[in-house]
Amino acid sequence: MISIRKSVNEIERLGELHKTAAACYELALRAMAVYAIEVDAREAAEFRRRVQSLEAGWRDAGSPEKMREIHSAVSGELRDYRDRAGARLERLRRDLEASAKAVETFTAGIAGSGADYGQKMEQELHRLERLAGEESIEEMRRGIRVAATRIAASLEQMRRENQLAVAQLRDEIRLLHQARGSPRSASPAVELLSRLKIDQTIEQLLSRNAPFCLLFVNIRNLQRIEARHPHALVERAIEEAAARLQNTAGGAVGRWSAQCLAAIVDPQPGGAMALAREVTRKLSGGYAVQDDGSAHDIALEITVGTLNRARDEEPAAFAKKMARLAAALDQA
Repeated sequence: MISIRKSVNEIERLGELHKTAAACYELALRAMAVYAIEVDAREAAEFRRRVQSLEAGWRDAGSPEKMREIHSAVSGELRDYRDRAGARLERLRRDLEASAKAVETFTAGIAGSGADYGQKMEQELHRLERLAGEESIEEMRRGIRVAATRIAASLEQMRRENQLAVAQLRDEIRLLHQARGSPRSASPAVELLSRLKIDQTIEQLLSRNAPFCLLFVNIRNLQRIEARHPHALVERAIEEAAARLQNTAGGAVGRWSAQCLAAIVDPQPGGAMALAREVTRKLSGGYAVQDDGSAHDIALEITVGTLNRARDEEPAAFAKKMARLAAALDQA
């Protein structure tokens, strides 16, 4: 009997180890998607989608063969993403080197042009100094007219060349923005989930009786900044805020409403207040939004609300608390 009891205990222990290992691997897959380094927003979004699909497959894996198959697929996804990110970084390095050389050529041309114009001005000044010693008024007038004409021509040529140089520099700035993934052409760092997708994600977690933490980030001054700035620039600032939110809190980030972002993250064992304070610190303040080579400063004022969902908490009770929190933030 003792031997049988020991065997049963050992089987239970091994079963618990298996469950823990499977849960840890699932969390590792989730972290892999959340903390993937973004070089290209679209490629990172596709990588996250694939890893999330593998995470779902891991939860449903019912045999060692299926687990090994998923592990092999994970290794392949990581390898492919590394290769694509490496190739894009190499292209970025080449683009930056080309832009640096172009700017160097531009500044050298400006310096050389400035030196040439300096010599011309000095020549005209010397000519005017010599004219000051002339006794003939007519000779002085004629010399002054010639010097003034030459100086005016030099200034006009300098203005035209500077306009061309400024246009070239603007072009290089535009290329640099494109090379680094400027907000004008792509989302800065995160693919925002829709409200419907957020609701579906919460429902899935509730159906699995999974613990999680929900963060709401309410933009209190949205109406004021929309009155001062074009809508497109405000949206870019909010996208940047969403990127900061994901970098700070992790998890899935989406647009709960026009003025509210939401993040679904792992449960916070010590409470969510510390995370809320960190999110408030990172997301509050100014955002420099680029538009056609010029920066616009947009300041966001935010209020953060958090809600921890414990395992075995009734979904209906959690839904009521979530609705109360969202309503309270709308009034903030």
